[in-house]
Amino acid sequence: MFLFLSTALAGDPGTVLAIEGPRFYCDVTAEDGLRPGDTVLLYRQVELEAGGRTFRDPFYLGEAKAVEVGETLSLVQGEPTLMLQVGVGDVVTLEPLARPAPGEREVAAVTPQETPETVVREVVPEDVQAYVKVASLAPDLRRAALERWLKTYPDSSLAESVQVELGHEPMKAVEPPPPPLTLSAVSVSSSAEGVGVPISVTVPDTGRVASAQLFFRRDGEATFRQQEMVKNGDVTLRGEVPAESAVAPAVEWYVAVQDTDGALHESSVETIEVASAAGPSGQGARNSSLGVRYEYVEFWWAEPGLDRFHHGEVDFTYRMRFHQLHAFRVGYGAFNGDGGIVGQLDRAEDPSEFSQPIGWQYGYTELEVHPFPALGLMLRGTVGIDRVGLNAGVGGRVRIGYEESTNLQLGAARSWSVGDEFLMALAWNTIDRFPMTASVQVTNKPGIGSDDWGVRMVYEPRVQIRPALQAGVRVGYQLRNTNHLGPSLGGALVWSW
Repeated sequence: MFLFLSTALAGDPGTVLAIEGPRFYCDVTAEDGLRPGDTVLLYRQVELEAGGRTFRDPFYLGEAKAVEVGETLSLVQGEPTLMLQVGVGDVVTLEPLARPAPGEREVAAVTPQETPETVVREVVPEDVQAYVKVASLAPDLRRAALERWLKTYPDSSLAESVQVELGHEPMKAVEPPPPPLTLSAVSVSSSAEGVGVPISVTVPDTGRVASAQLFFRRDGEATFRQQEMVKNGDVTLRGEVPAESAVAPAVEWYVAVQDTDGALHESSVETIEVASAAGPSGQGARNSSLGVRYEYVEFWWAEPGLDRFHHGEVDFTYRMRFHQLHAFRVGYGAFNGDGGIVGQLDRAEDPSEFSQPIGWQYGYTELEVHPFPALGLMLRGTVGIDRVGLNAGVGGRVRIGYEESTNLQLGAARSWSVGDEFLMALAWNTIDRFPMTASVQVTNKPGIGSDDWGVRMVYEPRVQIRPALQAGVRVGYQLRNTNHLGPSLGGALVWSW
């Protein structure tokens, strides 16, 4: 009766469905009579082909304890040495399996043409084979061998069990470091003058960006201007070269990004070709310009009106940009002043007796050529009428650097009516929309005393009111000696198109 009840409770054998380290899942459940803590038996159903016949037989592997029993699955735990042998598909039962009768073992026969061979269907992994060898060692050698095994097979399915046996903390998966914050900056390769140029930068994660700056400069400028870039999604930063900085022939730019760890990442310097209205060659933003300038210069502040001059000029410039021939200028000016020989003025009781008026009205033509892109040569011829009659003048300048970028000018001019002038001027455009010029002049104007030289220091800042209109002031100070000195003041308007 007892054997009958045991057999009835045992039910049909189950199967190992999945293995997780020292535990496995099977389909023997409470419905089959299994309870937590019960012992289950494990068998390997081996199939061999030999001598033209097929044999099947169950082989006992060992026993394990039920940990959790469910309605459709149960969790069973076995000893590590046993679990080295257990595989998915092995038989799980509550009672010993009966071996089949000899007549039942032969289930198939091979044809006479087939070559008799023995086929073993199971392949034991390398890490399992190594573990079996280590597990068979003496206790005093086992620990060191297990340590070596764990270093060799850290990803083995048995690694967790070995760590527990050695008393180690289970290895936790190490999160891979984030990818480096590489920059991929892109922009158009060419653009039109006066049009803002968008710049886009791709990074792995904008959340790791602390700040991003776009640096840009016109071709020929010595320094870069900068503008903050903004985040545009999870991986993109956006910026723009302003329209007023998109000046022919080109704009240079690069991007600098500082990450949240404080590291700085920079892209390479790239160039955008900017085509002017006249075409892709030449420097300068516009083809034509009209300028109006005026200044009052006082050399004798202690005796105003006795050593001074007024100078006004209107000019028109047309930039052809035809090979080396860059621009053509014409202008009209008026010069009026009062002066005398400095020695006589200083010694006279009434200096006004030795001061006399001087002036002339003139027109000029100037041609500008560029032997090299950043070198301009200007030659001017002047014809006018002074208080005596027809008179003339000549002048010339050299510009080192591009016309609308930072440049240095050296020049000299002579007018047989009003005197001579030597010039050195530095122009820069590093502050957006605020171009500036500082100059030093050596002159004997208003020309009464040809040897009465004076030095002038002039500063002319401008503001770009509109893309086509600039307005500026002209302030300075000049002296001939400790007595003859004073200020100067003027202004300028330049309209370009």
